Amino acid sequence: MKYVVKLGGAGLEVPELLQGCVRAITDLVRGGHQVAVVHGGGVQLTRMMERLGAKSEFVNGLRVTDSETRNIALMVFAGKVNKGLVASLGALGQPAVGMTGGDGLLFRARKKRTAPDLGFVGEIVASDPRWIEAIWKLNGVPVIAHIALGFDGE
Repeated sequence: MKYVVKLGGAGLEVPELLQGCVRAITDLVRGGHQVAVVHGGGVQLTRMMERLGAKSEFVNGLRVTDSETRNIALMVFAGKVNKGLVASLGALGQPAVGMTGGDGLLFRARKKRTAPDLGFVGEIVASDPRWIEAIWKLNGVPVIAHIALGFDGE
C-alpha cells in the first residue's frame, strides 16, 4: 500500500511526537509499504524570520510570501526541517531522500489568485511522480518540503 504522511511544523517541535512518527513511518516501510513524507515547517519559518528581523503577515491563515520570505522559507523548509527529518529516519536505519516539490519538477504550481495578493503563494497544478517511484524502488522514503516550482521558474 502507498501512504502519504503529512508532518506539520508544530508536530516537528515535540521530540517524542516526532520520534513516534518516524518510528511509525519506518515500521510501515519495513512492512512492505511505500511511504512519502510531505512536511511543513511554519513554526520554524516564523522563528527564523523573527531571528532575521523579517516580518510575517497572514491573510486568512495564509502567509503573505514576498521574495525575502520565499528565500527564508526555502532555507528553512528545504534545509533545516527537511534534512532533520531525513536524519531522523536515517538514525533508525531507514534510507530517505530529502527534496522539495520543485526538485525534478515533482510538483508544478501556479500563483494562487487571491485578494489581497499573497505573493509567491501557489497551488499545485501538475505533478511528475517518477522521482518518488524511483526512491520507492530502492526501499527509500522521499521526504518532500512543500515548495513547488512555477512554470515561470519561480
